[in-house]
Amino acid sequence: MIKRTVFTASLALVMAAAVPVTASAALSVPVAAAPAKKKAQQTWLQQALAAKEKLAADSPNGLPYVSTEYRRGTAPGKVSIDLTGLKEISLVTWATPDGTDYDHAVWADAKFTKKDGTVVWIGDMKPKVKRIEGNWTSTDKNLAGNTLQIRDTKYDHGLVAHANSLLTYELNGEYTRFDSEIGIDEGSSGGSAIFKVMVTNGRKEAEELIKACPEVQAKLGTFIGAPISDWLTSPGTS
Repeated sequence: MIKRTVFTASLALVMAAAVPVTASAALSVPVAAAPAKKKAQQTWLQQALAAKEKLAADSPNGLPYVSTEYRRGTAPGKVSIDLTGLKEISLVTWATPDGTDYDHAVWADAKFTKKDGTVVWIGDMKPKVKRIEGNWTSTDKNLAGNTLQIRDTKYDHGLVAHANSLLTYELNGEYTRFDSEIGIDEGSSGGSAIFKVMVTNGRKEAEELIKACPEVQAKLGTFIGAPISDWLTSPGTS
């Protein structure tokens, strides 16, 4: 008597062999392993967003600090940042969607405090990286050479850094605090800006991202109209 043919779950294997399998032999037929799923390759945009999220997640001391939008006539805000153990710090003024006209952003009475309590005004610190829109900058005076003023408050010390700007200072673990008031100089004809304090200026991260995904340079760089490092360290994803 011919025994009844039985097919196991490995139907494809049995059909390929074209050999009848008896009930007693069916249990010994190996079951083909499911093919391993290939890891989906990230798009250039996904890689860019992932790099940006990692940069924010890796920032210590509650940084980056990102202010609300300041306009001419807005009362000055206050920034106080713990610098303990940091090797460097980056100060950024970022233009708002209305453009960069008259964005006379001021770091007023800005000072760095050392471990021994010594205070160093921002004008006495030399940045290792300096990029300022139109190179419009001034120390302890506004761009017209007059006293720095945010709304009704005047200042003897400070720095005008027209947005968009980036100033990176070496700290080498010698400083414990950065304090500043922020706003738009009253001598401006208008303007607005967002202020940021970061532990990185984003340049190294931008280079690594572009190396891993060259499309980022062509697509994202052209779209934002600014260095990718600025986008990596800016608030939001736009």
